Order: sequence, then C-alpha cells, then structure tokens
Amino acid sequence: MSVNWEALSTVASFGADVLILATAVAAIIQLRHLRSANDLQGLLKVLEMAYEPAIQEAFDFLTHEFPDKIQDAAFRRELLVHPIDSHVHKELVAMEYYERLGSYVKNHLIPEDLYLDCSSPALYWKSLAPVVATLRIKNGPAAYENFEYIVARELEWDAKHPNGNYPKHTRRLPLPPPISG
Repeated sequence: MSVNWEALSTVASFGADVLILATAVAAIIQLRHLRSANDLQGLLKVLEMAYEPAIQEAFDFLTHEFPDKIQDAAFRRELLVHPIDSHVHKELVAMEYYERLGSYVKNHLIPEDLYLDCSSPALYWKSLAPVVATLRIKNGPAAYENFEYIVARELEWDAKHPNGNYPKHTRRLPLPPPISG
C-alpha cells in the first residue's frame, strides 16, 4: 500500500487551518466577555462616584441653594476671579463630575449607551449653562466641553428613545393608581 503524501499533507494543512480558526473564534469570544466585564466595572465605578459625599453635597446645593445664589450679582462675579472657591461655588464640583464623565464617554472608556441608560446630565445643564458661558469668557471655549458633550449625546440618545429604553418584547407591569395630592 502506497501512502499519498500529497493528500496527507493537504488534509493535515486543512486540519491546522481549522484549529487556528477555532482558536481565533474562541479568542474573539473571550475578548468580548472581557470587554463586557471591563465596561461594567467602569460604569459601576462612575455610578459609585455619584455617591461620594462631596458630589452628593454639590447636587444638594444645585437643587436647594443654587437657584437663589445665582441671582446674587456678587456670587456671579466670583466666577470671574481666580481661583474660585469650590466650597462656596459647589456647582463647580457637579460640573467637574460631568466633565470627567463626558471625557470617559467621549474616549470610549465607558460605553455611551450604558451610561445614558441610567443617567441624565441634561437635568443640570439648563441651570449650569450660564456658569459654563461665564467660565468660557475667562478660560476659553474648551472650558467644560466634555460636560457639554455628554449633554449633547444625551439629547441625541433621548431623541432615539423618546419612550425610554425598555425592551420592546418585555411585558410591562401594571401600576397602581398614581398618588394623589
């Protein structure tokens, strides 16, 4: 019996190619799982940052004190001095928070859809935009551009999801009547 070395070599080469392809597919699947784990870890860290005491204090300030404070001319003038006291101007802490988040999303360190599905920086943009405009007079057009970016991305995301992002094929739960006042 004569061995056909050419046929055997072809079969062995094909087997090696199949093995390489299977290894590549397994590696791609593993990389996707690793990326998902990293995305989740990044998002959890970002969401955890929102509960740091200084950030919570800044958002409380924005909600309760800032609307009155920003009406005060002296308070507004302080935005043009250097350095600005962030103990007085706690809105800057919230703005820095969103500035960091905008940078993370812009640079793909956290997935935009993942972040925007659970956060709404645009809620604060309207009240903080005059502060951004004032700081841009002093610091140039790049001041708080990442905060602006994340809000712009949110507005686009909201336009694509006008009724939220609830999965289409998942049954909605019945709700009781609304609380009356």
